[in-house]
Amino acid sequence: VEAFGRGQSPIVEPEIDDLLKQATVENRLGATLDVRLAVATTDVSIVCVGTPSLANGKLNLDYVHKVTAQIVEAITESKKTHILLYRSTMLPGSTRALVTDMLADLVASGQVRVYYCPEFLREGTAVRDFREPSLVVVGTHDGAAPVDDAVCEIMGGQPSILAWEGAEMIKYSCNYF
Repeated sequence: VEAFGRGQSPIVEPEIDDLLKQATVENRLGATLDVRLAVATTDVSIVCVGTPSLANGKLNLDYVHKVTAQIVEAITESKKTHILLYRSTMLPGSTRALVTDMLADLVASGQVRVYYCPEFLREGTAVRDFREPSLVVVGTHDGAAPVDDAVCEIMGGQPSILAWEGAEMIKYSCNYF
């Protein structure tokens, strides 16, 4: 986190060092472990954490649940409207279960809007893949266009809009292949 905050990339990826340094210098990107501060100073939280396979082949969503709980607590305290984007690989039904189990009150009140926007980046070409996406998917609770124009802008390209489960299935299928 400290290195990232100084504009030093923790990963090796073409172009990422220069982009990170530029964004840091221009104060468009920062790093913190303080979830409350992150939520209070932003309008969008992007959850993109590992979902490693368990011994039985299922996905371990423990990291997704932990981060979601932290964000829910921070949003509840802030009383502000917030957008939550999930990008982690999850099986169909996972986003709906997260909303039902952890976000229902915030979603019902309109304080939080949830989208599933999987990433399709390859190691070694991630920046190019982001700039020129071969596939852009945005999942909404009902498959209707996102209420927030910023969601489609963040994802780039011309997104296919699906229900959460359809977007999750596309991501999981792509990973499987």
